[in-house]
Amino acid sequence: MTVTYLPVIAGMAHVAFPGFDREQWTTCYVERLDVGDVFSTVGESFRPMVLVEACVEAIPGEVHGWFSGVARYVGTGELACFKVRANVSAVVRCDMHYRVQR
Repeated sequence: MTVTYLPVIAGMAHVAFPGFDREQWTTCYVERLDVGDVFSTVGESFRPMVLVEACVEAIPGEVHGWFSGVARYVGTGELACFKVRANVSAVVRCDMHYRVQR
């Protein structure tokens, strides 16, 4: 899953994490994602996205609630809004992310 194009996102800049010598991905639940993470889910056929906004909602009596967010596709720059259970699996890029500029 090579990412060759990184979109320009207003108010954000992509940065590499030190200590990585190549592109690297790992899995996690979507509820663990932070704004700026480059990620994908199985339902998206592994199309990488950058998380722009995120919200976790609790469900009374449940361990995992809802995770809703807005993401920008890396390849096209188009926006996607979604709401899924917070324990849906995602792959997240470890070697880089976007930093919110203040």
